[in-house]
Amino acid sequence: MDPLDGGERGARGGQDSPALDSRHWMRDMGALLALPAMWVDHRPEEIASGLLSVLSGILQLDSAYARFDDPHDGHPLEVWRPSGPSVPGELRQVLDADAVRAPGVTTRDVETGGDPGRLRVASLPLALPWEPGLVLVSAGRRDFPTDRETHLLRVAVGQAAIAVHTARRLARSQAALTAAEATVARQAELLRTLAEDLEPLLVSGARRVRDAARFAADAAPPASVEEHREAASAVRAVPPEAPGPAASAPRSCRSRGGRPRSSVSWPRVSATRRSPA
Repeated sequence: MDPLDGGERGARGGQDSPALDSRHWMRDMGALLALPAMWVDHRPEEIASGLLSVLSGILQLDSAYARFDDPHDGHPLEVWRPSGPSVPGELRQVLDADAVRAPGVTTRDVETGGDPGRLRVASLPLALPWEPGLVLVSAGRRDFPTDRETHLLRVAVGQAAIAVHTARRLARSQAALTAAEATVARQAELLRTLAEDLEPLLVSGARRVRDAARFAADAAPPASVEEHREAASAVRAVPPEAPGPAASAPRSCRSRGGRPRSSVSWPRVSATRRSPA
């Protein structure tokens, strides 16, 4: 992506009026602020590559390099321009020389041994709390980078860092969701297989229970229920015996005074005197 074409960039130089230069800077800034919308649903590799393309077009770079570390898998994302099997030589010198980088944009001159013989390399480390990184850009201009170019570099790298972080989080969330769906699918398949294996056993068990119930019903006396019902009806039909008055005792068992007397007849015992022998 190049917000401004090369011809217009070539026409712009030290002879630009301040008003025209301000308009160009505002247009470049607007293009950078639109980058997050363009990078939605893009992979981190595409975002990093797009960042270098944008920087190369806006800042008229000779070479560029970007690295975004990933603390989750330990494999950093690295891209560079011009594309090739290895990082450009001038940028490799800076990478090998600066083990510990100072915060902010730092610039140094690097001898290339070719045309141009010297390049200005600007380094911008990313000291982010979630994903550190580094961006290197080089150009043959003696005043590179100017204050406005430094500001544009900071804005572009910041937008790319946020976009890469967001894309990685979305990728991890999507991977976790896919893994969860796969687990649920395996569980459902296991349950389906288990149900198919147990279905014949359950059907056979249910059949045996029905047969046992039918056998128990056939073995019981046919009229047992009716007999119980008739016996219960007969018991309910018998009226209770009403208690009589005080004279309900047998008449033969009462004395003249009204008090009951014993009707037990004891056997008579006769005493016979025996004569002495």
